[in-house]
Amino acid sequence: GFMYPAFQETGLKSFVVVRDIQECCFGPNPKPYDLIQVIMRKGETTDYIQSLPFDVEGVFHIKIEKFDGDPKVYGVYMIDDALVIQK
Repeated sequence: GFMYPAFQETGLKSFVVVRDIQECCFGPNPKPYDLIQVIMRKGETTDYIQSLPFDVEGVFHIKIEKFDGDPKVYGVYMIDDALVIQK
């Protein structure tokens, strides 16, 4: 996948990965099933990878993400204990 733009460029402990960099994910209101929250393995970090594909390995979860009192679904998938593998 591709890394969704982060608020920092180095030392990321978590980030969002998307399936492609077309309008599905980088335009307004991406679909919750197009985004995967990634939480790095304890003690590991990664840097922002701009516009290049990479792999993530870790433990995949289906986890509905909502905010208190808001019926909107913001996320469906998560990977934790993750490591980034650049191609």
